[in-house]
Amino acid sequence: MTQETMKPMEAALPESKLKHMPINMFAIVMGLAGFSLTCHAVVGNETLDLVTALLASAVFVILTFFYALKIIKYPQAVVEEANHPVKLSFFPAFSISLLLLSSVWLKYDFAVYLWLAGCTLQLILTLFVLYSLVHKTFSINHVNPAWFIPVAGPLIVPMAGTQLGYGFISTIAYPIGFIFWILLFTILLYRLVFHDPLPPKLVPMLCIMLAPPSVAALSYHAIDHYYAAPGAHSSPVVLMLYGIAWFVFVFLLTNIKRFIKAPFFLSAWAYSFPVAAFILATKKLVPEFSAPEYLSVLNLIDYTLWGLFALLITYLFVRTSILIAKGKICVPE
Repeated sequence: MTQETMKPMEAALPESKLKHMPINMFAIVMGLAGFSLTCHAVVGNETLDLVTALLASAVFVILTFFYALKIIKYPQAVVEEANHPVKLSFFPAFSISLLLLSSVWLKYDFAVYLWLAGCTLQLILTLFVLYSLVHKTFSINHVNPAWFIPVAGPLIVPMAGTQLGYGFISTIAYPIGFIFWILLFTILLYRLVFHDPLPPKLVPMLCIMLAPPSVAALSYHAIDHYYAAPGAHSSPVVLMLYGIAWFVFVFLLTNIKRFIKAPFFLSAWAYSFPVAAFILATKKLVPEFSAPEYLSVLNLIDYTLWGLFALLITYLFVRTSILIAKGKICVPE
């Protein structure tokens, strides 16, 4: 990128805004990439696939450019985010975005480079976050669903990794995400039951609980098929993991009034990727364990879920655009 092209981009975000640009904005890329994957899986329209893939990629490039500027100009502000009990967990959203974009662009040769970069950064950022959680002082009220994000990355690795021929790395990464998902879920449940409720700004993050079991089911299915003999049936473990995701999805639906009443914050993007992962798991896994006569019903369910998800993404995109227009994003908290 030349100096001439960089100057207009730098001017697009004043320095005061740049300093307060939050790392959790990469959750937008996760949501848009997840939406692109659901468009491909459910709708299967090439034009729609390309448009949504380009949108997710463009947002990723723009956010990466501005956050790189923040690192250069305001390193202390980045350090403060890295010490924050909530924002800390969003740093791996960058590497997860790369992993998801590798799935979005899977049929192109450059997808492998996105995946390898995502894997490398995911390892570094997951270790960084876990090190911080172990060695820094946090209270039980600091525990929040965003802590699932660092461990969701290793679970996402096999989604594209197995299709790119990296079964070994995918198989090693999977149990890392799985074990820490179980451990953190136990800690989070303890915090939610026995301590203060989540503040309104963090309420949408409850939806993050849907991502690990949904992705765990998808990735187990990918690893299972990578090593299985041609024509072999999927392991019932896949259906068991999907069952956990289904239960979490229903549980979250019982909290729908709480989600609707919550004020709109940037954290509302936490709704997006977990729902995308659940739709992908429903579309890809359930038909393998269902009788053929139920396929038409399943297709109707898939399209209904996707339609509602498309409305959710549109809502999030519009509301976020309004906040940007009003100057209410990238401000001191």
